[in-house]
Amino acid sequence: MTSSKTTKFLFSLLVGVGCGLVLAALLVGGFVLLAIIELSSGSDAGSIELAREWRDELTAYASVQEALEADAEIEHVEFENGEWIIGRARNSHGTHEGGGTVVVCDSHGEVHGFHNSHICGEGFLTDVFACVDDAPTFYIWMSDHGFDEYDFDETNSPAE
Repeated sequence: MTSSKTTKFLFSLLVGVGCGLVLAALLVGGFVLLAIIELSSGSDAGSIELAREWRDELTAYASVQEALEADAEIEHVEFENGEWIIGRARNSHGTHEGGGTVVVCDSHGEVHGFHNSHICGEGFLTDVFACVDDAPTFYIWMSDHGFDEYDFDETNSPAE
C-alpha cells in the first residue's frame, strides 16, 4: 500500500470505529437513562382519590367470589378462622398515579385504606397475606411496616 492509501484506510477505520463507539455509547446511555427514569418515577405517597374509588368498588361485593369474578386485580385471603380480606394495591414503581395506595375490605365489613409506604411489584397483598394469620394481624403488619391509614371521611387527607 502506498502512503496515501494507508492514510485513507487508517482514517476510514478510525472514523468507523469512532462512529461505532459513539453509537454504542448512545445506546448504553439511553438504556441507563430509561432505567433511572423508571426507578426514580413513581411514588409511595398514595392517592386518596384512588383509595376512595377502590373503597367504593370493594364494598359493593357481597363475597370474595363475587369480587374475584368482577376484577382480576383484586387480591384476597381466606384465613383458617373464617375471616377473609379482599383488596387492591398500587405498585410504587412506574409512571402511574397513586403508587403506594392499598385498600382492603374484610369479612367484618371494615374498610381500610393505607398509603405512604413502599409497594414493590405486583402481588403485594398476596405476599403480606402469607405472613399473617388473621385480619387484626394484617392491620398490625401494615402499621408496623410504615403504612399510614387514610381517614376516608376527612376532606383534606394527607395524600391530597
